[in-house]
Amino acid sequence: LVEQQLFDTLRNVAQCFEHGRLTVESLTPCHLTIRVAGGWVRDKILGRSSHDLDFALDKVTGVQFGLLVQQYLQQQPQQQQQQQQSLGEPDQKLVKVAIIKANPAQSKHLETATMKLFDLNVDFVHLRCQETYTESSRIPQVAIGSARDDALRRDFTMNALFFNLTTNKVEDWTGRGLLDLRQNILATPLPPQLTLLDDP
Repeated sequence: LVEQQLFDTLRNVAQCFEHGRLTVESLTPCHLTIRVAGGWVRDKILGRSSHDLDFALDKVTGVQFGLLVQQYLQQQPQQQQQQQQSLGEPDQKLVKVAIIKANPAQSKHLETATMKLFDLNVDFVHLRCQETYTESSRIPQVAIGSARDDALRRDFTMNALFFNLTTNKVEDWTGRGLLDLRQNILATPLPPQLTLLDDP
């Protein structure tokens, strides 16, 4: 129930942004696809509980989307806020977006927005491609990618599964994540040496 409320809220944020009712500086309204990534998807398939959700976004950064969520919550009518508070959600006007800065030295290559919503810890980050390196630096160059790009750069196929909030379906962009999970196989999406050298 709590996760459904969270998902409904995020869908509403995306819809309001698409129709120009929410704005962030330098962003043009567009359709967003929001996906839950990694561990939460794996755990749900295995029937385990998970209170830590990572959301992967196309077309906006995690920080931009976090600001849209904050703006949306602050605009909610008082009655809706009171209903949310009765379900354990704090006053939406107090919800803050924390920014975890990129730190390539610790294999943290993107800024991430993190929030606590409906008593769940949520992180927002944009989809990204496999890192590339210049000849003069071991600091990776990171670019926005597709869902498939993002799945292929993850550590294991079972952690490369997504749950698409628009379609309400699990996406297996590696083509092996669901099967590997069912067969208890721990496999990398790309050749192991490439995956493990990328993120030791």
